[in-house]
Amino acid sequence: MKKLNTVLVIAFAIVANFTLKAGPGDTTVVQVMTYGSAQDTTVLFPPASLSAYKVLMMYKLKCNPAQSPACGEWDYLTYTYLYKGTGANDSTVASIDTTFDNNQNMVSIDTAWNVFEVQERFELGRYITPYGINLDLGQGFTWVFDVSDYKPLLHDSVRISAGNWQELLDLKILFIEGTPPRQPYKVTNLWNGNPGYGLQTSIENFLSPKQVGVDANSANTRLKMRVTGHGFGGTENCAEFCPKAHSIFVDGTQRYSKVVWRDNCAKNPVYPQGGTWVYNRTNWCPGAEVWTYDIELTPWVTAGQTSTLDYNIEPYIWDGQGSVPYFAIETQLVNYNAPNFALDAALEDIISPSKTDIYRRANPICAKPEVIIKNTGTTPLTTVTITYGVVGGTPEVYKWNGNLGFLDTTHVELPTFNWGGIGVGNYNFYATVSGPNDGVDEYQYNNTAKSTFAPTPSLTDSKFEIRMKTNNIGSQNSWELRNLSGDVIASRNNCDNNTIYKDTIDLAAGCYEFKLLDNGEDGLSWWANNDGAGYIRFYKMSGGILKSFGADFGSEVLFNFTVGTVLSADEHTTGKLLMFPNPSAGQVYLELPNTDGGDKLVVVTDLMGKNVYKKNYSQQNDNLLYMDLSNNPAGMYMVNILTGKTIYTAKLLITK
Repeated sequence: MKKLNTVLVIAFAIVANFTLKAGPGDTTVVQVMTYGSAQDTTVLFPPASLSAYKVLMMYKLKCNPAQSPACGEWDYLTYTYLYKGTGANDSTVASIDTTFDNNQNMVSIDTAWNVFEVQERFELGRYITPYGINLDLGQGFTWVFDVSDYKPLLHDSVRISAGNWQELLDLKILFIEGTPPRQPYKVTNLWNGNPGYGLQTSIENFLSPKQVGVDANSANTRLKMRVTGHGFGGTENCAEFCPKAHSIFVDGTQRYSKVVWRDNCAKNPVYPQGGTWVYNRTNWCPGAEVWTYDIELTPWVTAGQTSTLDYNIEPYIWDGQGSVPYFAIETQLVNYNAPNFALDAALEDIISPSKTDIYRRANPICAKPEVIIKNTGTTPLTTVTITYGVVGGTPEVYKWNGNLGFLDTTHVELPTFNWGGIGVGNYNFYATVSGPNDGVDEYQYNNTAKSTFAPTPSLTDSKFEIRMKTNNIGSQNSWELRNLSGDVIASRNNCDNNTIYKDTIDLAAGCYEFKLLDNGEDGLSWWANNDGAGYIRFYKMSGGILKSFGADFGSEVLFNFTVGTVLSADEHTTGKLLMFPNPSAGQVYLELPNTDGGDKLVVVTDLMGKNVYKKNYSQQNDNLLYMDLSNNPAGMYMVNILTGKTIYTAKLLITK
């Protein structure tokens, strides 16, 4: 037996830099392995009686400075496996000592036997390592796997293996305590292996139909399918680069079909990499988690009865060229108790604003937040109220309308909100759902998510030049600049090859979004093509570089920034601003505690973050300033004065 390694189990409410929904209990964190520790170990998990709303696996990699390159050069399949004892014993010959006489006749055999328990292997998740040349993962990059369906296996003493021989791995499993939408209670392996594809021996021999007895106590049933294609060459570069349909039949009727393909490799947040990281592949990208396809079988199977499940793949014949094509296939059947809620909505995650690694490309922002909501009740979700904002600031309210089935999710872009409340060290955002279908939410503990975020960059120059040099395929490149309302105020497309374009931009104070696109999904410069090299930069009118973007970016670059106003006070000294009269009809005096005789920029925003007043008091020696907002409607406003390295802020109430 392997020595039991009991890992410290910690209970706490919130894990820094990751969104958690506080349940009726705490979040229990099990440290499975950490950098440099054994990557095959036995861990003590919480007891089976622990009720978990959700179980997450935090898979964090960082490069190993003791090797060269620090991150492994090639992309490799890595698996996270769980092993459970079956209760059956097996034995094997551990050693044989054989003695011979002078004539080489065997005279004795000494046999020792080692009896062990047979273990069944379950895959919890799959990951493909990045191309590591010139790659920097900093202090580590975290991928998140939802492993809630494996809760029936994750209790008491469990053997876990994960990781690889290249990068360093830190692996945690988080049990967010509470009541799940439905409780999984049994997991059964079905088709698991690496069958060849397009060979003389048909893959159908491996994927032969299975007679599956559905547990008598099962209210719901789901099939989990995790499949990636490998090997390439031949007529279609199968199975790594050929999208093929994978289908599930239940009792002879096709109930599910999916073209297995990963279509967003060029948007990978782990970039740039040293290899062909931008190429889409058969459900995988270098430096990314593998998608799991969850197939709901509940409508087509009956508890207590046997169904025939058949897994088919679109036919293909390999011509023998290149490497042998195969699929890495893992499938499991999950049985659940009856759903716990009829009417319930959940705030599943916050995409932006957030510092979460997997959302790096979408952050930081200064405009519209994006969240994921989920229907965790059996009643179709058609409307829900979302309240959101900076923790401690003025909340915003948005009503979403749509149609979500049980356990379905959708991304929601929220209107621009008031960033008031940000201060030194306070970069905390929240979003809460309530009133599903204008009714009463049945489970409040999954309603709120929180995130920490980085402040949005503030450009020092409101007038600058966007300079882009195209490569050999200039038609692939374009950019656009949008204001707070989402209007395109400047753009460049239909570009010629190897041409430098210069566009002068003069912006009012506010929030802006710059998006650079490459429809060839290989950036402006990439080693593996013959497109040449280009660049894109923001230049000061005096000639210096204001902002530079990397040329190896894949399909797009998103850059949010402000001009003439800031969302952060961390880089400045804050000061108290006196205003009178306050409340006011709009005619206001602003009094600074001192003056340095330099420029003073006054920016006033409403509670939506929209600039309603901007004035530069150039070389103003007096510490008493005047502004007239009498044409603005009644309401609360944020007043900011920027002078040197000091920001003065205060709230102003206009009454009519």
